[in-house]
Amino acid sequence: MIKVGKPLGQYYGYKYNGVYTTDDFNQNANGTYTLKDGVASLKGKNRTLVKPGDVKYVCIAGEKDTNGNPVWSTNDRSVIGNAQPKFQGGLNNTFSYKGFDLTVFMNFVYGNKVFNMSSQRFIGPYLPNQNTLDVMNSRFKLVDPATGKETKNLARLAELNPQQYGKNAMWSLNADNKIAISDALDYYLEDGSFLRLSTITLGYSLPKKMLQKAHINNARVYCTLNNIYTFTNYSGYDPEVAATSSALTQGIDDSAYPRAKSYVVGLNLTF
Repeated sequence: MIKVGKPLGQYYGYKYNGVYTTDDFNQNANGTYTLKDGVASLKGKNRTLVKPGDVKYVCIAGEKDTNGNPVWSTNDRSVIGNAQPKFQGGLNNTFSYKGFDLTVFMNFVYGNKVFNMSSQRFIGPYLPNQNTLDVMNSRFKLVDPATGKETKNLARLAELNPQQYGKNAMWSLNADNKIAISDALDYYLEDGSFLRLSTITLGYSLPKKMLQKAHINNARVYCTLNNIYTFTNYSGYDPEVAATSSALTQGIDDSAYPRAKSYVVGLNLTF
């Protein structure tokens, strides 16, 4: 979101509020369930279609439906993070001992957020029978493995889904949850802080007495390692990403190709 007086790199979207748990519903005598009064839902959606395991967003605008139940809409979007780091820097050191030299360069970033669009795109559900990320193994399950059919028994659903109360609980594969892979959610924001071992060079200069007979003034062999390792909690390939070169799309990981490692061996000769 670009706004006058505010920094570049602001993420604008919805705050994820977990999933509908079995506690959000009343069990009916005929075996079905009904969403309880006072539980929030998407504005304009038929509340009878809501199932346990569906996604929930945080209502911040205070809107309500005709029956007085809270609802969320596009008015509930807000700034949910920032791609700008709190600070960043680098450290370069060169060490030498007799004929050996070692140069180490590290760079770091702290306090920024990365929007993992790759997770958003592939987490599912999107198309029937489409493969998804392994995080879906811990999804809310509607199908009872004992029968192979969807169950509407709230007690059984609670038994099948002990993880349903987690803040980042994974939604079910109900088709209505497609909104979770199209809306901008803070669920996909991750800590982009990192410390990268960018370059390490180890060299050795041969003794000059050894080189005099060959009429060589200086000979140095070296090995340079680039992008050796990145210390980060980011789940994607590389936390140092941007969707484009524009300053307006910082920190968006749209399946960005990671920085490659490289190994260089060389020889410097001076005659």
